[in-house]
Amino acid sequence: MNSINITYPFSHKTLHNIRTELAYLYNITGQWEKAINELIIAKEEAEQNHRIDDLLNANNKLIWYKISRGELDSALELAKEILEEAITNNKINLQGMILLQIGSAYFSKSKYNKAIKHYKKALNIAKQVHSSRGEQACLGNMGVSYRHLGKFDKALECFQEVLKLAIESENLESEGTAFINIAEVYLEQDNLPLALKYTRKSLTNANKIGNIVKKGLRLNTLCNIYKKLEKFESVKKCAEQTLEIAVKIGYPYIEIESHYNLADYYRLQNDNKKVREHLEQCLFLAEKLNFPEKKDYKKELDDLIKND
Repeated sequence: MNSINITYPFSHKTLHNIRTELAYLYNITGQWEKAINELIIAKEEAEQNHRIDDLLNANNKLIWYKISRGELDSALELAKEILEEAITNNKINLQGMILLQIGSAYFSKSKYNKAIKHYKKALNIAKQVHSSRGEQACLGNMGVSYRHLGKFDKALECFQEVLKLAIESENLESEGTAFINIAEVYLEQDNLPLALKYTRKSLTNANKIGNIVKKGLRLNTLCNIYKKLEKFESVKKCAEQTLEIAVKIGYPYIEIESHYNLADYYRLQNDNKKVREHLEQCLFLAEKLNFPEKKDYKKELDDLIKND
């Protein structure tokens, strides 16, 4: 595995931060092997230099990247091990972060009640250490879990509390996330006017903070609203804009969604050639990233070819 070779006289802490930041950049662009490699090196360097905080930090990030890759059992095993170390070393903040990670692993396993249980434990720690950002993260994750359970009132209650805390703490990023989460609940309830209202608020927020990744993700939600409103030309325009963003920043998750939204548009136009082109791109990217959805895209393509 390749890694950058830093020979400048950086402090150990600076070098650790560079490696973990590189890992983050590799992760969001789907380069998981490189992300994992940087974190493993960061861990080894932390162990060699007896930097407990850096070691625990690298492990915490490693758990998240394992979750991103779908290595959920491995992530849970590492998380429980690090949680014990955090308790032993009386690292209260880290305990909260790890409990949040454990919740996310259970969420990815579709064990939403178990996820909520761990999010609540993390929330108690966030309140104990007076971390507004921690509270917002826990409440946001709880809300998403409640939404998946169909408990929309509880989900909205969590998201409204996040919005309140975000405004109080002037946390614009969290405020935007609360807006889009509220929009997703209303979308599932087919309350399209409110879904549209909060999605637009979230897009204004993304432009304000200059976060192009969040803009792309929120444009995908806007596409889904336009589909339900049967505003199909708006779907096409929105999906093309999203695809342009995804290609520009190298974000495969958004790219897949954009291609799928365009495939849906061309289905309505009975343009099977264009549908096939976009589904092929979905399949190519899903196989590259080893997404479980690749089977669905393959089936859709096979059915399309069979009926063409």
